[in-house]
Amino acid sequence: MFKVLHYSIKIGIEDFCQFYVYLHKFITSCCLTNSLKLRGVELIPTVTVAKGVNPENAVQKLVDLLGGFKFSELSNYLPLKGKILIKPNIAHNRPAPITTNKDVIKTLITSYLTDAEEILVGDSASYPTKHIMNRSWERILEGTGLDKAVNEAGGEVVDLDQYEFVEVENPENKVLRKPLISKLIFDVDHVINVPVMKTHHMTTVTLCLKNLQGIIHDSQKTYAHLDNLHQKLVDIYRCVKDKFTLNIIDGTIAMEGHGPGLGTPVYLNTLVASPDIVACDAVGCDIMGVDPFGIAHVRLANAQGLGEGRRDHINIVGDPLDKVKHHFALPDLAISGVYDKVDVYEGGTCQYCKAIVKTALQSLHKKGDISLVKDMQVIVGKNPSEPYSKSSLDFIVGDCACESTDYEGIEIPGCPPFDAFVKIRKAVHNNVSEKT
Repeated sequence: MFKVLHYSIKIGIEDFCQFYVYLHKFITSCCLTNSLKLRGVELIPTVTVAKGVNPENAVQKLVDLLGGFKFSELSNYLPLKGKILIKPNIAHNRPAPITTNKDVIKTLITSYLTDAEEILVGDSASYPTKHIMNRSWERILEGTGLDKAVNEAGGEVVDLDQYEFVEVENPENKVLRKPLISKLIFDVDHVINVPVMKTHHMTTVTLCLKNLQGIIHDSQKTYAHLDNLHQKLVDIYRCVKDKFTLNIIDGTIAMEGHGPGLGTPVYLNTLVASPDIVACDAVGCDIMGVDPFGIAHVRLANAQGLGEGRRDHINIVGDPLDKVKHHFALPDLAISGVYDKVDVYEGGTCQYCKAIVKTALQSLHKKGDISLVKDMQVIVGKNPSEPYSKSSLDFIVGDCACESTDYEGIEIPGCPPFDAFVKIRKAVHNNVSEKT
């Protein structure tokens, strides 16, 4: 330290500041992975937490924390220039918290990306939204309000499905060996990942890593949707990590309970940001009251050297976590003995079949449609027991149940049976209409 101070006196304070900036940039380049050390000293990533009184205020506070003459690695990402892609969560045709808050995206463009040459906001909607619920991109955008907000800010909303998808091979991938990824990811200078802070019925939480599901081709979206889903997300990130400059978790209007679509809003007005996607998810989990290593994709990404998931190895700047923490209610996948007039016959049922059946029944329950049905029976899982008699509506859900029972009813195969959500609701509505 004495030598550094002596050097600053000899060359002048301005030269010293410039030297400090260059030194910091070098250190920063080492901070983006948890596997690098500088002279034996382990360097830790920084995560910024900003809480505001409203979404716009939270964004402005985050921008202030990221900018200025601050000696954290995030200062190297201001200003961002060139062609920028913001990757929000536009899975469905509803506004926040189903979709990333339009006010967050709009304010990011107007207050953070002021030096960008071109700003695109793009995603590929979820497979069920497009192929089971048959919702067009135009209808999805109309329901979110994002299109108008982004246009007013000077950006453009794009459908990633309209671009070419390229096969990216990585020998370190374990599940998705050759992801088909939207070419737009590789054609821009920077990608800013802006997911919503939500619970998820298949992965417990959905944050930055889970948001990568939206950059792959539809043909791969339903692939690896059992326990291997977590490694699949890690595999995708491994192929695009050099393009993802910054991750910002939108916790302005978050969601708890049966996410990602049927949960309850949580108004936190909080944003979490870091260039380290794993550290960002780890802090996001902590805010939600969830153990980061209890989330398989966070644990796997940390173990495979793609970022830092250990909370005691992460530097947090901005608002303290105890100021923003909220213990989120997690998805409850219980389906037996929960809904009146619905008997469920379970065999060996995986959490993914449970998640889909639960979503269908919960949706009917919230709308009051279950109460209109005389009775209903659902058979699910491997080698389930069978009902003694028929009911008004009988469903056999998933490949395991369809292949291991001879009971007659409405069969909904699949592993997982993604279209069960729509088919169960449609059959119930038809049954109610006929009686009416």
